[in-house]
Order: sequence, then C-alpha cells, then structure tokens
Amino acid sequence: MPVPSTQSRPATTSWLVVAICALVVITEGYDLIVFGALLPKLLVEPGWGLNSASAGTIGSFVYLGMLIGALTGGPACDRFGRRRFVNLAVAWFTMWTFACALAAQPWQLGAFRLLAGMGMGAVIPAAVALAKEYTPPSRGGLAVTILMAGIPLGGMAASAIGLVVLPAHGWRPMFLIGGLTIVAAAGVLTVAMRRIVLRPLTQLSAAARRVGGGDFDARAPVSSSDEIGQLGAAFNDMTARLTTARQELEGKNSELATALQHLQESRERLELLEQLKGELAKFVPEAVQRLLDARIEPVLLSGEARDTCETIGRALDIEHVRPEVLPADRGAEVRALAEGGSVVAVVGHPSGDDGALGAADVAVAMGAAGATPGEWAVALASDDVRDAALALAIPHATRARVRAAIALGATPGVIALLAIGFGIAPLAIAPLAALAGAVAAAAHARESGARTTAS
Repeated sequence: MPVPSTQSRPATTSWLVVAICALVVITEGYDLIVFGALLPKLLVEPGWGLNSASAGTIGSFVYLGMLIGALTGGPACDRFGRRRFVNLAVAWFTMWTFACALAAQPWQLGAFRLLAGMGMGAVIPAAVALAKEYTPPSRGGLAVTILMAGIPLGGMAASAIGLVVLPAHGWRPMFLIGGLTIVAAAGVLTVAMRRIVLRPLTQLSAAARRVGGGDFDARAPVSSSDEIGQLGAAFNDMTARLTTARQELEGKNSELATALQHLQESRERLELLEQLKGELAKFVPEAVQRLLDARIEPVLLSGEARDTCETIGRALDIEHVRPEVLPADRGAEVRALAEGGSVVAVVGHPSGDDGALGAADVAVAMGAAGATPGEWAVALASDDVRDAALALAIPHATRARVRAAIALGATPGVIALLAIGFGIAPLAIAPLAALAGAVAAAAHARESGARTTAS
C-alpha cells in the first residue's frame, strides 16, 4: 500500500502546522526588532553610559547569534527531529529573552542577546522545513512566504506595544512581554504538536490493540506523510494483508471442512455398502443365479450414485444397472425398458416401489401379505428375494418345458403323417407315432418335474 502523499493530506492539518510555525516566527520577529524600539530608553539608562556606537554593538550581537544558530541548527535538526528541535530552540531563546529583562550591565544585555540570537537563528530554518513537510508541494512557496512575513509582523507588534509600554514602564517590560508571548506560542505549539503527533500515535496504538484482539478490520487514521503517517500506512498495509490472509485461510478451512464432510459421507457410504454387500451376499447371488439360469437378464434399479450401483452390480454379478433413479421416476424407467419389446418384470416392495411395480408387465410384490387378489401378478408374503426370483424362474422354465413337451409329442406324429402322405409308410404307423410322441412328452414332463423339485 503506498504512503499517502502531501496532496492527500487534510488541509486543516497542513495549515494548522503553518499557522503554528508562523506564530513562532512572529514572536521571533518581535524579539529581534524590539531592541530598536527600546534603544532611546537604553541610551538614557542610569549608570550604563551608552552612546549610539556602543548601543549599536550590543544590538548587533543578536545577528551574530543568529548566524551561529543557523550554521549549527541544521545538523541538530536532523539529529533530534524537526518538531523536537523547534520546541528546544523556542525554549532556548525564550529563556534568554527573559534574562534580557534582568540584565544589570550593558555586557550582560549583549551576552543575553547573543544567546537568544542563537535560538532565533536555529528556529527559522527548522520551522520552514516543518511547514513545508506538512504542506502540499504546490503550496510550499506560499507557506514559506507566510512564515517570512512573520518577522516584519513581529517587528510591527514590537513598535506598537512600545508606544504604550515604554513611556510608562521603561524598556524591561518589553522583554518580559516578548518572553510571555513566546511562552504562549510555545504552549500553543505544544498543544498543537500533541494533537498532530500524539493523537495519531494513540489512534495507531488503539488500532494495534484491536488487531491484537482479533479485529483485523481495524485501521489507523493516516493524515500525514511524515514518519508517523508512514508508520500508520505500513500498519494499515499489514492489517490489510492479514485480512486477506485470514479470508484466504477461512476459504481454505471451508474447503477443507467440505472435503472432510464428503470424505465422512463417502466413508459412511462405503461402510453401508460393505454392510449391504455382506447382507446381500447371503442370498442375492443365489437369486441372481436362478434368474440367469432361467435366461432372465436382471437389471439393478437404484437411487444410489453410479459408482455405488456399479460396485453392488459387480458384487452380485449383475451387468446392467440404472443408477440415480428416484422412486418417483422408476415407473417411467420401467416403461422405457419395455419399449425395446422385452417383457419386463419388477421385484420390489409395494410401499416404496409402487410406481415401478405398476408399470411392469409382471409385478412381483414382496412382503405383500394381505394384498388385494389380482393387484399384483405375484404377491409374496416373504421379503426373501430368492423367493421372488423363484416366482419368476418357475413360470419361465415351465413355459419353456411345456413348449419342449409339445414339440416332443407332436414331432413323431408329424413325421408319420409326412411319411404316409408320400407313401413311404403304411397308415398303421400313425397310432404308433402318436404313442411314441405321448411317451416322449410324458418322459420329458417327468424329468422336468423332478428337476424342479430338486431345485
């Protein structure tokens, strides 16, 4: 996340910092130019014996101090930071401005002015840099102009105050007023810096505590591009990444939970399938084999998934399966099977397979004790699928055996009739052929009955 530029900084904060720095420069302008306003009083100060030359020398000490402060202030500003250095420089020249009001000798006044000038020279470049830091680049020149206008404004204030104070109270209160003005400006500066610096840090700390408590949507207000603003922007970038990571983790957890649920369902289905295979293996293979022996092709019709149905089909040696057919759709599925010209028989329970049983050519209802006669083609009292298979296999086999018996009984007579017709055999052979056909049919019927009883 990019750090906000000064273009995106609120205008209130930018111009508040400019106003504070301008107030500091105005107080400095007052302290710098006040010496010229009180010079007439210094020339007549009892016991000092000043003349224009000596008074001018004392007044020039402040500019020497400003030169020293300007040369040393830059490295110190970089070392301690602009805000802290501005506070230190203002406190420095305020202290020596108060000391000027207490000077007892001309040299003391000159020394105090020299020391105060060092603070004045250091504070101007620091204040200009601080104001430009909080000002959009397009308004940087305007901010510098406002600050530099503070020096003549301070000088005008010194002259105006001197017209009132000097005639009645002398020159010492002028330094006291300058010192008090600086103290007031320092107080405003402290309060404003607290709002600009400490409040964002407090908000950043509160946001950090919220994130520590699990609220990854917490954000720190970013209102500047200085070190605090960059820290807030980095914090917001971190929390945004944490939010994205948490959302991705929640998504992965959701996918994992879904996969685990599917795995659990698959495991339960597999256990059920194994149990079902175990139960079915006791008697269903025998029933299927009976159907296959009777040349009846079994079809498994189920609402289970294809893989489940195919597994069951392989276990029971059933080749044809119709998976995922709901009970309401099974009647239509049975009719679709009958459209191929085959005779379709359905084995099922009346309670759940009513639609399929009703659509079948032959319906074998298991567990149908007490059913209305004629409601189903075959109604079984038991639930044993072997009985249902037997109910289908016996009529199917009986029909085949009847056809075979008819063919065996009629074949000798037909052959005899053909032989008599072509004059190959005498007419007397006809009764013998009929008797032979009857004996063959009776023998076949006896063998088939014995086989049915054995099965």
